[in-house]
Amino acid sequence: MKSYRYSSWDGTQDISAVDADDLMDAMADELTSHGDLNQALRNLMRRGMQGNMGSGFEGIRELLERLKQQSRERLERYNLASLVDELKKRLEDILQMERDALDPQCPSSEQGTAGQEGTPSTSGAPEGSREQSGELGQQSPTGQRPEQGQRGAQGQQGQQGQAGAGDRQQRMQFLEGLPPDFAGRVKALNDYEFFDPAAQQAFDELLNMLKQQAMGNMFREMAQRMANMTPEEMQRLKEMLADLNHMMDQQVWGEQPNFEGFMQKYGDMFGPNPPQSLEELVQQLASQIGQMQSLFNSLPDDLRQELQEMLSSAFDDEGLAAELAELQANLDFLSSDERRSYEFSGGEGVPLEQAMHLMDELQKVDKLQEQLEQVGRQGSLQDVDPEALEQILGPEGRRELEKLRDLERRLEEAGYLKRKGDRL
Repeated sequence: MKSYRYSSWDGTQDISAVDADDLMDAMADELTSHGDLNQALRNLMRRGMQGNMGSGFEGIRELLERLKQQSRERLERYNLASLVDELKKRLEDILQMERDALDPQCPSSEQGTAGQEGTPSTSGAPEGSREQSGELGQQSPTGQRPEQGQRGAQGQQGQQGQAGAGDRQQRMQFLEGLPPDFAGRVKALNDYEFFDPAAQQAFDELLNMLKQQAMGNMFREMAQRMANMTPEEMQRLKEMLADLNHMMDQQVWGEQPNFEGFMQKYGDMFGPNPPQSLEELVQQLASQIGQMQSLFNSLPDDLRQELQEMLSSAFDDEGLAAELAELQANLDFLSSDERRSYEFSGGEGVPLEQAMHLMDELQKVDKLQEQLEQVGRQGSLQDVDPEALEQILGPEGRRELEKLRDLERRLEEAGYLKRKGDRL
């Protein structure tokens, strides 16, 4: 006969908790029929149970269905085909800002130059000695522009007031002569010093975003610092990538790479917890660039090629771009992870940054499904990532996982189970 104990409500009670007696009742038939405690527990975890007064917990099957629903909602809502068009529009908006600033009839141009006449020139080369090119689209009318991070400050010191009618006309001709494709335009604009500081800042932000997405999470902090890297730091980055690619080539051909020597030379580039082997480094990097790989796999061939060219155009250093491309190829070959594609069928377009976030979420869903399905066979709930589950299903999803993990403890505390070593 059951007995009950009542106490005053203090807000700490968990009315959703399942009584150990209810758990044993739910497993009784299977224990009687088969006598396999582990199998009975796995079946209970798989199907879940509903107790009294709203108590109970979701089973693994219900968690799996909720994860699948999350994937379906994203795939049926969004369409990736528009992300290339979004990048083109973003660049065109920047160019239109520059054209408006150069147009003497445009109110924004008159406002930007008011009160700035006579300001000393600070735009990279003395006025009258700047390089001028006869081939539009090949060389900026202002010659080589300063490093990123310095250009915006210089523009704010009054460069708009320096441009006379001839300079404005030359800049307009340069813009009109830009190549028609996105990658060609970006490469040409890499050597162009914008007349409008706001357009310069927007272009720099676009370049930095493209670089960071091209590099993925791999070296992300490095990508964020690239705007202010010294030539020596940029050279060291290229040397590191070249040495890393060389080690991967050695791995492919069965040679023994000098991983310890590599880490002694470049270990500071890999954060506070550097990898301990080349295999670990390859898996880390492959995982970190997996979002971009899945994005490429999810695009039609023509858009995939166009996006790859767009990302490559952000690197004005062809040597660096080549090393990154080789690294991507090596990781694809050496990594055991397969990056699946996703079929989007919705009508809502997404920018590149959001598309990468979608890839991350969908990959987390895939990984969680694998972990939960493994539990249903012979795995452990300890292998399920609670943080990822909370990100996808919210706090409620994590609570359901904790309830499943708590089953054995409740039964042990109630005296129904006894642990002998690793066995119950």
